[in-house]
Amino acid sequence: MKPILHIRGSYCPFCRQASAIMQELFGEHPEYREIPMTILDEVAQRAETEKYDYNLVPCFFIEGERVFEGVPSKAAIQDVFERALHG
Repeated sequence: MKPILHIRGSYCPFCRQASAIMQELFGEHPEYREIPMTILDEVAQRAETEKYDYNLVPCFFIEGERVFEGVPSKAAIQDVFERALHG
């Protein structure tokens, strides 16, 4: 299992959409809740988020690799969780 870094923006409607999808997936796949996840707000934690190469939020990294960014879909976020869970 690999930890996920999730960069989001409190102002971002797509980030709220991603959060809702994540909650739905947590209900369907309780094992996803076990994946360690760090969530950074790109405004409130700018000094930290500037260390990462991304263009859009929401953005997900696994082991320093950007694995998804942009307009979320259930399939895309599930893929992030599956990659983190099964390597």
